Amino acid sequence: MTIESENSLAEIQLQVIGQALHKALEHHQAGQLHEAEKLYRVILQIQPRHPNANHNLGVLFIQVERPETGLPFFTAALDADPTCGQYWLSYIDALHQAGQIESARDVLALARQHGLEGGDVDALEARLPGGQTGIAEQPQSYCPVCGNNQVNFLPLPEFYREGSRLYGFAHFGKGEMISLDNYSCDRCGASDRERLYALWVDRQLKKNVLSRSTRALHFAPEEALSKRLKQLFNNYQTADLGMRHVDHRVDIQDMPFADGSYDFFIWSHVLEHVESDDLAIKELYRVTQAGGCGILVAPIIVGLAKTVEDPSVTDAAGRWKLFGQDDHVRLYAHDDYVRKIRSHGFCVAELGEEYFGREVFRSLGLTRTSILYVVSK
Repeated sequence: MTIESENSLAEIQLQVIGQALHKALEHHQAGQLHEAEKLYRVILQIQPRHPNANHNLGVLFIQVERPETGLPFFTAALDADPTCGQYWLSYIDALHQAGQIESARDVLALARQHGLEGGDVDALEARLPGGQTGIAEQPQSYCPVCGNNQVNFLPLPEFYREGSRLYGFAHFGKGEMISLDNYSCDRCGASDRERLYALWVDRQLKKNVLSRSTRALHFAPEEALSKRLKQLFNNYQTADLGMRHVDHRVDIQDMPFADGSYDFFIWSHVLEHVESDDLAIKELYRVTQAGGCGILVAPIIVGLAKTVEDPSVTDAAGRWKLFGQDDHVRLYAHDDYVRKIRSHGFCVAELGEEYFGREVFRSLGLTRTSILYVVSK
């Protein structure tokens, strides 16, 4: 085999691995664990030392309560990249859940020798039987979606960083609500923004602003959050144009629902995908009951002066470079986003760290720039 053909084969393998990892992460975050496991194993057949695939497969086994099965995958991830703190944390957590307490303490000591430190490390050590005593109690990490305390938050999938680097997206990591290091819950897969949505919904139910009889509509439903909302609302429905297993297959720019059909909605990261966000917001306002409200969130770049939008850019590379993903058609600036929503009649409340409290943001793994946009009619 020539050097050229070897290089070509290596490039093909990298492409296959990248595509498989992207799809595996989508399945994993949607709670489709069997499909995710199959794709992780495909990657490991091609590249047995792939750190992300090994780590994520280990996390998957924790989620299905088989932590001992995940242990070899964590060790493989650490062998490939011992500098990643999250790999150490996940491995120690798996050992703990598998009942291998002595090993967990040994690995924790080794991790500290590699420079691992911080509140998450101290809290993990305190949870181990025979761990530190007399240290100041750390605020709990909490996921309101699955209701678990002391969860570990997993970093944003490497796919997005790699894509941004490959195509030259200049705004990677600058989103208002995107926690690169604390993106998803290791128990249920809920993203940082889903955790904030769930917390806000719980509070509105306690205040009787929302109730079990609220007519709720969830667009592009995230698996973990959707499962939670089904438990909270008797009249909960889902909608999307491309997703299977939703209650309504609809184009949000032209919805078949009657005026005022819903009291509450969640539209999360939808508007950046549609051809006309003006038509979509107009339709959303129409189907919302007078006095109704909803969560309306899209990717917003901190410091961006003007929304980036160019309908002539239709190729994947061009969209990655301008918008940060190949299925996005615009990138919002804060002021433009708020003005656009208000122009269609909605009132907009911007709820940030000052509203929720710094400790709440810390416990949910949120960035301090995160803003929850709650609109009302």
